[in-house]
Amino acid sequence: SARPSSSRVGRTKISGILLGGMITQFIAVATVAIMVCFPVPVMTDPMLGSRVHLLRWCEWVPLAGYMTLMTECIDAPQYDGTRLTHPWGKQFFVSGMESVSTFCGMLFPFCTTPVAWSLALLFSCVTYSAIIFRYFEKRTLFRRCVWRGGGGVFYSPPPN
Repeated sequence: SARPSSSRVGRTKISGILLGGMITQFIAVATVAIMVCFPVPVMTDPMLGSRVHLLRWCEWVPLAGYMTLMTECIDAPQYDGTRLTHPWGKQFFVSGMESVSTFCGMLFPFCTTPVAWSLALLFSCVTYSAIIFRYFEKRTLFRRCVWRGGGGVFYSPPPN
């Protein structure tokens, strides 16, 4: 028997996207509660002189990738010329790159030399660029669609 794709809480079905959003909000609220109720590490970025709340970065690193993955997963399947597919590899890659980019931001207060700080910034920007390339790829796929009346969308392959 096939299992339903949504979770059950009591008698109410909750979609995966809604459950993921609720977990994200719970983590954010828990982080704020910890910062209010307990002493947490706060460092100073040696290059910019700004305060860095490390607990916030510990929250953002996994959530950046998770939110990117949720955004990628709500997309319709793509037509590869023969069938509809979900590009899971690309979705996980882009999500992972967002987490790595955010992790580089967490490293800034530990970079004590301008060279180390600049390398962390450069690596962060390079890994973040995965989302920009993915945007242009999705935009190209979207523009290839032929819109028909009544809400039907049909893929139009690129001209030869």
